[in-house]
Amino acid sequence: MNKCLLLITFLIFLSNCGYKIVNQNETLNFNVVQVDTTGDNRVNFYLKNKLNSKFDQDSSIPIKIEIESKKTKNIKEKNIKNEITKYNVSIEVNVKLTLTENNKEKRFTIIKTSDYDVGSIYSKTLNNEKKITKLLTEAAGKELIEKLKTNINDN
Repeated sequence: MNKCLLLITFLIFLSNCGYKIVNQNETLNFNVVQVDTTGDNRVNFYLKNKLNSKFDQDSSIPIKIEIESKKTKNIKEKNIKNEITKYNVSIEVNVKLTLTENNKEKRFTIIKTSDYDVGSIYSKTLNNEKKITKLLTEAAGKELIEKLKTNINDN
C-alpha cells in the first residue's frame, strides 16, 4: 500500500513538470521581410522554401535574413588501387538575422556533414551526392528554424 501511494505521488509530480510539447506544424511568430542568399544554389533554394512555408505574414515581428551557404566535397576513402570509394560532403550555413524593428543582429552557423559511397557508374555517384545533399539541407533547415525561434524569442 505504501509503495503504491509513493508511486502515484511520483507520477503526479512527473506529469506536472512544466514541459510543453512543441507543435511542429505551427507557423512561426515572425514575418520574414527579406531573404538574401549567397553560395550553393541547391542549398539556398531549399532553405528559402522552408522559411517561406513556415512564417506568419500577419506577425508583428519583421525580420531580415542573410544566408551564406557553402558545400564542400572531399575524398574520404580510397582502395588499394588508389580509386576513390567514399566522399565526405559538408554543408556550412552562415546566417545573419536582423530584427528590423530595433536593428539587432544575431549570427549563427550550422554545419552538417555526411559520407556517401561511389557508385559503379558515374550517374549513380551523382544520385548519391544529390540524395545526401538533400538530407543534409533538410537537417540544416530544421536546425535553422529552431535557431530562429530561440533567437527571436530571446529578445
